[in-house]
Amino acid sequence: MLSLPTVPEGPPTSISALPANITALQVSWLPVTEEDRKGIILGYLVTLFNITGHVLSNVTVLGGETLSTGFGGLEIWTNYSAQICAFNSKGYGPWSAVVVGNTDEEGA
Repeated sequence: MLSLPTVPEGPPTSISALPANITALQVSWLPVTEEDRKGIILGYLVTLFNITGHVLSNVTVLGGETLSTGFGGLEIWTNYSAQICAFNSKGYGPWSAVVVGNTDEEGA
């Protein structure tokens, strides 16, 4: 029996949030595994949270091949967290685990 496409069944993996400079973070990830894609990955939704869990920014990264995005205008030497999900033509898949990163210390 032919199965119809569904939303991705797994999240992106190996997520990192590393300082790009004192006021920016670079969030990178690996794609959803091939068996969990359930169709062509059209892009990723990346959400950045502050330390209290409030959403600071949502970025849509279009295309299944781009596996990083940057967030600027952040506070110096501050922790942030990020979460990512992939989407295909049927919708959004599950969210990744939360990853924590921090911006660089001034003068570091």
